[in-house]
Amino acid sequence: MITSQPTIQPIETNAQVRVIPFEEALQKDWNEVVKHSTNGTFLHDRAYISYHENRFRDASLIFYVGCTPICVFPSNEDGRGIISHAGLSYGGWVFRYPVSLPLAERIVHQTLEHYQKRNYQRIEIRSIPVFFCKEPQEKFLNVLMNAGAIISDTFIHHCTRLPYKIINHGKRWGKKKALKNKLYVKEMADFAFFWERILKPNLRNKHAVSPTHSLAEIQRLKSRFPNQIRLYGVYQSGLMLGGAVVYETDLCNHLQYIAATEYGKKLACLDLLMSTLIEDRSSQKAYFNMGVSHIPPTGKPNKGLLQWKESLGGKPFPAHRLLFNLTE
Repeated sequence: MITSQPTIQPIETNAQVRVIPFEEALQKDWNEVVKHSTNGTFLHDRAYISYHENRFRDASLIFYVGCTPICVFPSNEDGRGIISHAGLSYGGWVFRYPVSLPLAERIVHQTLEHYQKRNYQRIEIRSIPVFFCKEPQEKFLNVLMNAGAIISDTFIHHCTRLPYKIINHGKRWGKKKALKNKLYVKEMADFAFFWERILKPNLRNKHAVSPTHSLAEIQRLKSRFPNQIRLYGVYQSGLMLGGAVVYETDLCNHLQYIAATEYGKKLACLDLLMSTLIEDRSSQKAYFNMGVSHIPPTGKPNKGLLQWKESLGGKPFPAHRLLFNLTE
């Protein structure tokens, strides 16, 4: 269900803003901003960011007006540069509700000045896709462009607006075939069988890659976010034939991983699974996102994957990678 924003007093546009490098003592304040934000998700929570903190040198910032935290900026060092965030699908500024556009503009400039004074040469921003945001982001994008950002890359997500009933004839036929063969979908908490017996072999055989998360990492994240990270499996007589990991945010269910065995594919198990996820398990969300459609690690468009997402109601939504040059 889409949650409403709590009542929080607006921050005055001319208020004095302090920028502070993040430290563990500020974790409660950080998470309070994310919890009440209009554009943050649980990926911005410090409990998520910290699951692989040993891989990155943290350079995050938190912004205050008086004693009130109003904005966070998750980031890590990358040589002479800053990335927001190399360990996350997206980073950027996360604003506590409500923050005016002029105040947001000041915070952006304070961010650039903070890193510039510390001799960083560039900042890379992986922008938050609009389907995760409770307010339009076009005006904030203009703020970033006016502050000197350039768009270096644009990634196209395919996202289905909800509610949606799948109309593609092939997908509807596949669902009927799966049901005829007595397949069924249920949520599971044990990731091990799906990870080791289905997901990893699929990615290895098709793309010669491994999942972004190890089994231990996804299990750790599941324990920290039991209501946001969910595993749905397709079964026949108790045997898992396929599955999907879904990240749930307030507005959007995001398909993080999906795979099936060869036998499961023959029985169209993924048609049943996707129908269940889009039509039933996401009925109270605004979007179902199926992510970008490229072939790892080449980055070239995967036409077959694009067609599959379009058959499930997916429409293109751009997300940008932005760059600031701090040496000019």
